[in-house]
Amino acid sequence: MKLKNIINLTTAAVTLTGVLATTGTARAATMTKSASLPLTSTPITDAPLMVEKFDSSQGTLQEVTLNLSGDLELLSNSFVGLENPTDEADTLTVAGDLALNDESGNLIDEDLKIGLELEKNLNITDDSPVVVDFMGTTYTGVNVSGTESNSATMSFLPGDDGFDMFVGSGDLEFEVNAGFDTQIDGPGNFLALANTKAAADLQVTYDFDETTTDVPEPGMLVGSMVLGLGGLFGQRRLRADR
Repeated sequence: MKLKNIINLTTAAVTLTGVLATTGTARAATMTKSASLPLTSTPITDAPLMVEKFDSSQGTLQEVTLNLSGDLELLSNSFVGLENPTDEADTLTVAGDLALNDESGNLIDEDLKIGLELEKNLNITDDSPVVVDFMGTTYTGVNVSGTESNSATMSFLPGDDGFDMFVGSGDLEFEVNAGFDTQIDGPGNFLALANTKAAADLQVTYDFDETTTDVPEPGMLVGSMVLGLGGLFGQRRLRADR
């Protein structure tokens, strides 16, 4: 009976030790990195945006999502001069693109090329005969201003072209390019001086499986020690009986 009790104690200690062995489990996690380009006079050529890469020691990367926001501002010192003898209003349009390129100057994707278009209904007319010298009573001028925003989102999955560039150490460099054209539609003669600025905001979201290590609870450790001591005492009693 004593030998049997010793065997049972030893078996229990081994079983509990197996439970105490630490195991790694995967847990879904999200991390977002961002970079911004403040309002900058256009055209914008190869303006850098730096975003931290995903460190693979943190887990297994499952998806990368890029969100690019762009802003266009027509400054208040922009000016339009008109000679319009009709009742039809003219329309000023400022339009162009803001694009995100990789560090080699290649467009990341057409989805990350944002179109920005700003329209201003001038509502300026002149009932005098058309004169092309932009002087005297036939000439009307006005300052114009305005803002416009747009955004675009795209994702990369494992195996997609470009996915691997997000993994590693250090920063990943992007380049922002933006340019805008000015156009006036309507009757009469006109000239325009459009001063524009653009801004960009980039957010890169990493969805990954984070590997964690389970830590045994203190109560379980105490139980293991008690059972281990029980096995030791049982062995001493067995030797004494012999």
